[in-house]
Amino acid sequence: MVRPSPKPRRDPDLHYNRGVELHRAGKLSEAEAEYCAALTLAPDDKDALNNLTVALRQQGREAETFALMQRLLALVPDDAAAHNNYGILLLARGEPGEAAAHFTRALALSPGMVQAMNNLGNARAALGERAGAAAALARALALPGAADGRAAALRAQLAPGH
Repeated sequence: MVRPSPKPRRDPDLHYNRGVELHRAGKLSEAEAEYCAALTLAPDDKDALNNLTVALRQQGREAETFALMQRLLALVPDDAAAHNNYGILLLARGEPGEAAAHFTRALALSPGMVQAMNNLGNARAALGERAGAAAALARALALPGAADGRAAALRAQLAPGH
């Protein structure tokens, strides 16, 4: 007996959730396909778009990641994590001034974001602003979330001669 073909999944959440499972399992191209399917059904799904950018970046597809991050920022201009992630991309591309602006925006939206403060310090260091870098890294250490493993790395960055 031939079974009828299953109906195509038309629920973006099903695709998104499957993408998350695949992503966690390290199956990046399969996760990418599920995130894209979710976005086909719900083009403004910020979570699917964000996770797609992460999967693409993990695959080394920087140009696509960059374009999608711009789309994400247009969709959610007041999302601190999106600004922080975009800043990371800019810093990796050698644009520390633009990156610093996005880290600053992330901190305006979420003042306690340790990662954004740390990244701001790194951007200022890349700009040659040693005092600004040290100040940002010191502020990052003072934030409540700095108690995790990043604190040692931040302290190392503040050490003399670094």
